[in-house]
Amino acid sequence: MDAFLGIGISLARNSSMAGVKRKSNTKKLQGKRILVVEDQPLVSEILIDLLERYDHPSQANSGREALEQINHKAPDVILLDLSLPDIHGLELVRLVRRNEKTRPIPILAMSGSPTDKQNCLKIGCNDLSSSHSVYLVCWLGYRR
Repeated sequence: MDAFLGIGISLARNSSMAGVKRKSNTKKLQGKRILVVEDQPLVSEILIDLLERYDHPSQANSGREALEQINHKAPDVILLDLSLPDIHGLELVRLVRRNEKTRPIPILAMSGSPTDKQNCLKIGCNDLSSSHSVYLVCWLGYRR
């Protein structure tokens, strides 16, 4: 299972899930700079709220805004919506991977459309998650 799925599972496990006790893997996120690139305000707000438990995540509403933040202070992890209003998320991935400084940053792409996972991985994403699973993790985590 990819490390990003571990992040989602960690988020869900840390929520109150009917008293179920599980060993969490949240230390992976402690102290990490996480950039959430999402143009849907509600999804962005929920993700930021969940991630604030671990550190101070930052948020970008567009690809251009994300590139500015990445170039100013590179994050440790990027959660990237592929459907951005200005540039496609995969183009953002290409730009991040072309820069030697930002190339190693793990990127989890999120998409509500049936995107070709192999294409995403080939371009440089570390993993692709359907928005439906991201929304589920958000919902589970938000149910404190």
